[in-house]
Amino acid sequence: MSAIQLPDTPTRLRVLPRDRETPTPVREEVAAPEPRVITTPKEQVRPRSRARARTFEKVVGQLMVFGIVVGLTYAASSLGGRILTEGERREAITAQQRTRLARTDISVLRQRVERLTGVRAVERWALARGFQHPEVRPVTPKPRTEGANRVAKR
Repeated sequence: MSAIQLPDTPTRLRVLPRDRETPTPVREEVAAPEPRVITTPKEQVRPRSRARARTFEKVVGQLMVFGIVVGLTYAASSLGGRILTEGERREAITAQQRTRLARTDISVLRQRVERLTGVRAVERWALARGFQHPEVRPVTPKPRTEGANRVAKR
């Protein structure tokens, strides 16, 4: 930090002839001190050898190529992984739809099998074809009377 240096000589006042009676202070010109110039010695920089500079450039170039290859590989594998994941998701959706359809078909088939294998269905089938169980007496329908509104129950 530089400080302002004031001159060592005192300021003198001179009275100049004027129209006024008050004196005006006048400074004498004093030469400014010369600025100090401080020079710092520069560090000596050793020039690199050409072989060392070429090796450094070669290493930097190889690192850049490696970084580009790694980046491209990462991008390609990320994209491929997302494509495969999306394909698997779509396959899962279609499998769920097929499973839902198969369950509804199975429930319809179970109902039909129940209707065909139930006790009443088998009895009706046997009676329609003339089969009777030997221990069960035959059921004969009651004759209808004229004017009867109801059907006889078995």
